[in-house]
Amino acid sequence: MPAAAREVVNSVFLYYATKAGLDLAIVNTEKLERFASISLEQRRLAENLLFNTPPSEVAADHPQRELLLGAPQDWREQSKTERAAVNQINIAAVAEYFRKNMKKAKPPKESVPLDERLANYIIEGTKDGLIGDLERKRAEGAEPLDIINGPLTDGRDERSRAAVQ
Repeated sequence: MPAAAREVVNSVFLYYATKAGLDLAIVNTEKLERFASISLEQRRLAENLLFNTPPSEVAADHPQRELLLGAPQDWREQSKTERAAVNQINIAAVAEYFRKNMKKAKPPKESVPLDERLANYIIEGTKDGLIGDLERKRAEGAEPLDIINGPLTDGRDERSRAAVQ
């Protein structure tokens, strides 16, 4: 499975694990995608894999079509054979998606507008470079409250929208 896929699946797993009560884990955050920045399509694929959700459509010539279409939505109700078949189709879907849609390199930080960079600190939950960018914004004449009510609030709102979806 592509590394980007593992990052997304691990992030979605940790998100749901914390929702279920996990309050402590040792993780390498450099290898995790921020949940708020994961696209809806990537989340759906990861959730299907993690919750062993059967596909809604299967190619007519697929050898296990009937088994897959007849599998219960709840993995706990699936037979061992159904779970294995559903798992394999979900792994293939995740791998195919990430192989086709490999992450494009992020543009250099300096090429992103300053307000967008400030919002991204909130969205991504990072502070690497934040102080320097806050000082740049202040050097432009922005008041602290304007920075808070402007790009930082925009980032908070975007992160909240992403978490709800």
